[in-house]
Amino acid sequence: MWNELIPILAKKGYKVVAPNQRGYNPGSLPREVSEYELKKLCEDILAIGDYYGFDRFHLVGHDWGSSVGWALAGFNPDRLLSWSALSVPHLKAFGKAYKTDEEQKKKSRYIGFFKLPYLPEWYFSFNNYSNLIDLWSESSEKQIDIYLEIFSKKRVLKSALNWYRANVGKITPEVSPQLGDVYVPTLLLWGKNDAAIGRKGVEGTDKYMRGPYELMELEAGHWLIQEAFQDVSKAIVKHIETYSLHPEN
Repeated sequence: MWNELIPILAKKGYKVVAPNQRGYNPGSLPREVSEYELKKLCEDILAIGDYYGFDRFHLVGHDWGSSVGWALAGFNPDRLLSWSALSVPHLKAFGKAYKTDEEQKKKSRYIGFFKLPYLPEWYFSFNNYSNLIDLWSESSEKQIDIYLEIFSKKRVLKSALNWYRANVGKITPEVSPQLGDVYVPTLLLWGKNDAAIGRKGVEGTDKYMRGPYELMELEAGHWLIQEAFQDVSKAIVKHIETYSLHPEN
């Protein structure tokens, strides 16, 4: 999904890394659900930064990538120069909306299904993954082909669902305080027509922001970079440039 944004940043002198996260590559398919907890997903991003020699870096994430980014902004803010979140708001703001807001409850009904054992894997792999393809309504045929190549590999679909099973509703008191105030310069991009994320959590994000913060609402749905590429890419580039030490970051 980042293929069109990468050359834009590269031309401006930035080093860009866009990894598949754990659970999507043959060499990173842990079997235990606990291996997909946010803390470990954050450790992956830090390890990637260490591998490339990035003491500090800009971070951009969408959906679960946003969830990991919010956690990293809480756990290791010293490593981030800036943070750009697509679609998913601050985790505590979303968590509160998930529990109390009727609109968000309705939009999140799918999560209960995703957390069930076995049935979601069968549902999404049924009929040559047709139900999975339906989720990618805004993706190009080329993107869908790449996604299918990955998801059709053994255990990848289960691993992707384990992200939900390991984290949703399982933020412990020990972890929760670290997911509070955010001091990292942050940009939140949200589509007003997002089928999964309601307004309540988005508007509640401001409560936790202690550093520079911008909310940009778009006439789009959940798949922001596919639906509104020009607006999204310009906003991300502007945010990164604003908080860059120098172009090599």
